[in-house]
Amino acid sequence: MNLDLTGAVLIDLDLSRCRVHHATFTRAKFSLECLVRQAVFGSNAQFDGAVFGADASLSRAKFGGVTGIDGAEFAMEVPAEVVSYLASRSDAQSSCDQ
Repeated sequence: MNLDLTGAVLIDLDLSRCRVHHATFTRAKFSLECLVRQAVFGSNAQFDGAVFGADASLSRAKFGGVTGIDGAEFAMEVPAEVVSYLASRSDAQSSCDQ
């Protein structure tokens, strides 16, 4: 599946256990209980400028390709596996507030 949710306000989005080949969430706002648990992103996932609310969850998400999160804001604790993945990518920068 390919998704382009640029600038969307996402309320109760549940992508748990989904496989997404290409996803664009640039400037999207993840509000209320947005779940991306155990989602697998294939070639490209863009979260540049996205805002993750306190109830958003990225727990055990996997990123297989280029992932952009420049300027993204996190109100929740970012899972260690996401931080580790992003830290290993030279092109990834974030402003993770934990």
